[in-house]
Amino acid sequence: MQLFNLLIVLPAIAAHVAAIPAEPRADMTVQAGCNNKIGRCDKNNCTPKFNSPWDLVGTCSAGEFNGCPCDKCNGQTDSCSKNGCNGVRGICQSGKYQGCACD
Repeated sequence: MQLFNLLIVLPAIAAHVAAIPAEPRADMTVQAGCNNKIGRCDKNNCTPKFNSPWDLVGTCSAGEFNGCPCDKCNGQTDSCSKNGCNGVRGICQSGKYQGCACD
């Protein structure tokens, strides 16, 4: 009987402890202010940082959305001969939009 009670009580204690809300992590707090979307890297004083110049998604390091992800290409294509793009086969090889599609 005591073994049965122990098998019932221990999971109940564990469930109670697990139900206590933990303090949100810093990175989760920052993400909560991102409006659940990837914004533009060229707006809101974002000052984007990329791990590689070829990365298309970076992280804003300043401005209203500091810490939020941002899209370098902004979902649009432009001329392969503008903005220092030097496009080859429809992809910018350099400049502000390196790695983005161009036409």
